[in-house]
Amino acid sequence: MAGREIFSIMLCGLSDRDRMLVSSAVRLSAMRAGKYAIHDPKDDKDPPSLYLVDDTQEGWKIWNQHAGKYDNYNAPVLILGDGGESSHNHAPRYHLFKRPVVATRLLKALDEMTVTYFDRGVLISDDISVGEITAIGGQSCAIPGQGKRVLVVDDSESVRKLMEVKLSAKGIGADFAEDGESALSMARKHEYDLIFLDVMLPGIDGYEVCRHLKKNLDIKGKVLMLTSRSSRMDRLRGSLSTADGYLTKPLSGEDLQNVLEEYLEL
Repeated sequence: MAGREIFSIMLCGLSDRDRMLVSSAVRLSAMRAGKYAIHDPKDDKDPPSLYLVDDTQEGWKIWNQHAGKYDNYNAPVLILGDGGESSHNHAPRYHLFKRPVVATRLLKALDEMTVTYFDRGVLISDDISVGEITAIGGQSCAIPGQGKRVLVVDDSESVRKLMEVKLSAKGIGADFAEDGESALSMARKHEYDLIFLDVMLPGIDGYEVCRHLKKNLDIKGKVLMLTSRSSRMDRLRGSLSTADGYLTKPLSGEDLQNVLEEYLEL
């Protein structure tokens, strides 16, 4: 897949403990489609993508210094506070983030901001947030996908909703199932050009569903396993189940586009 943009974060007024926790979240993002880096305050050339500001007088003082230095007062600000009244009137574009700093929560908040303010392709993952889905809900339909039909099998309602938004924006019709039994029933009634099949499903798992689709129903469409598991053994199981491909969550919008171009020939 092509390289993805890395969003830099300027830390303003954070305690040593909060800096350590943010650093852990940034390191975790290196394994995801959406990547972040801590901005070097000594960098006089490139401004940060966004600011993480401790909601204190000192935090806003540091923010003001750096925003003035780069002349980017309009850059998004994630305000770190304790849930009390905030001084967010300093920043025109902001989100509030309540302590404690937990890596997964912080990454979700950063994802929402980059989707909202930078038009970043939203990530398809098991912990996708409602905010991310809402941020892309207004995308227009693309004619090239008309006539194609896809089945998405995933027990996560958020993933199904996001895939519906992304696929409809490309003019691709889609059906959805939240378990293996429903997926097999739908595949008996309809012909699909492509099936996205989650591995971890209630009841029979995705590998078993794939074997039924390929051997018993003899479907013509391709089956892509969509999962957060990426070990060599997991990929082997996908191959043994006769899956046509194996996609690891989180899946970026760019990844999805590449898959649709390859398998649906858009």
